[in-house]
Amino acid sequence: MSRSWLKRASLAAAFLIAWAIGASATVYVGPTLSSPTNGATNQPTSLTLTWGTAANAATYNVMVSTSTSFTTTVSSQTGLTTLSASVSGLANSMTYYWEVDAVDASSDISAWSTPYSFTTVPVAAPGAPVLSSPSDNAMNQPVAGLTLSWTSGTGGPVTSYAVQVGTSTTFSTTVLSMSGLTTTSQASPTLASSTKYYWEVTATGNGTAMALDSFTTAMMPGSPTLSSPSNGASGLATSLTLSWTTASNAATYAVQVSTGSGFATTVASQTGLTGTSASISGLAYLTTYYWRAGAKGLGGVSGWATPYSFTTMQIPAPAAPALASPTNNAANLPDSLTLGWNTVTGAATYSLILSTVSDCSSKVFTATQMTTTSVNVAGLAAGTRYYWEVSAANTSGTSPWSTIWSFTTSPASSVLPVASAKLAKTEFSVKGASLVYSLSVAVPVGITFSDLLGKTALTMNRTQAAGRYAMALKDFSLAAGRYIVQFKAAGIVKRQIVCIER
Repeated sequence: MSRSWLKRASLAAAFLIAWAIGASATVYVGPTLSSPTNGATNQPTSLTLTWGTAANAATYNVMVSTSTSFTTTVSSQTGLTTLSASVSGLANSMTYYWEVDAVDASSDISAWSTPYSFTTVPVAAPGAPVLSSPSDNAMNQPVAGLTLSWTSGTGGPVTSYAVQVGTSTTFSTTVLSMSGLTTTSQASPTLASSTKYYWEVTATGNGTAMALDSFTTAMMPGSPTLSSPSNGASGLATSLTLSWTTASNAATYAVQVSTGSGFATTVASQTGLTGTSASISGLAYLTTYYWRAGAKGLGGVSGWATPYSFTTMQIPAPAAPALASPTNNAANLPDSLTLGWNTVTGAATYSLILSTVSDCSSKVFTATQMTTTSVNVAGLAAGTRYYWEVSAANTSGTSPWSTIWSFTTSPASSVLPVASAKLAKTEFSVKGASLVYSLSVAVPVGITFSDLLGKTALTMNRTQAAGRYAMALKDFSLAAGRYIVQFKAAGIVKRQIVCIER
């Protein structure tokens, strides 16, 4: 049952009741609708409804429905004091019905107006997309990493896009075909160089619209020509610069170095070089290497240049070593010590001479084919100056001898008169400016000087016969100051603080 019928029935009932009680009643005629006109088409989805004045009207009510019976409403507005009502949010391509009634100051309601209808505008078809990148007929486009982009055209809403790329406008074959895209860009696959491509974008909504453009890819870069070192060059340094000529259409270069002509593995590989040279280092001596270069540009990657080879130099003979420890002219050293020197680049082995002659012409100790940079020597004579030198060697030869250094061992202890043939026990003490000790039997003796923080300053180790000994503090190669001296022999250990004055 329509709302209009109910409204009219209620008005009739009101009239009958008023007549029955003898009262007067006025039934008003509803307003006359004016805009949009009845049956109007192509109306916007947001519009204003207007009507004429109704007699004695104080306010108006308006209803909008998709049904002639107004069983459901899409808009219902009451208490309007103007002759118009704004309605929005209507659907496209839809027929709507509308009617208006009036209410006087006594809340009497008029009959509904004669309903009008109108139909909204259909959804617009999408406009043709605007292709933006690459621009139409663009040249020298990259074959890799190209992104196609566009914007939506003027028109109705777009639900999706489709894009095609091919070498003809018919797109009988394509290198790219995508549909259902909701974005306005698409990455292109890798393309062929020096080729004209056509690309088309189709917008789909309430219909379809398409746009077509073209672009041409860049030329393939040429291969560089290797120049230095020349093919087959030999005797080269293990650090060198490789160079080649400029290649056409090249933006960057790559270079590879290998020990095999097939380049199954590489010892150096550099890419993205903007110049025509590359520095290579860390190569092995007396080794044959192969190298090649290639170019890269917008048009792709060139083939590798014909490889060249070169051979590095034989390892040079090493330089003379630099002696390190003990320092030159060191004095009061023990009769057993370690001689050390610095590593020499390229050295395989070392040799050492120890002599009591300043030019090392006579030898008291030699060591050869050593692979370390130190050697221990023992059994040195007390109070003796020694001279030593070191040389290095490898497969290419032997270095000159190092600068000769010297050191002096501690002097022999003074032996005091012995009261009897055999002392009763081993003892140690400091008397004045001397260390005094006695040995009951021949035993190893260890004497160590440390600073007051416990850091060792000097150590002496030797085996001595039974007897009484005295060693002047001034004979020890120590700076002036206070020291802790430790004496070890025959199972006894004694410590005492001494002062050395210079």
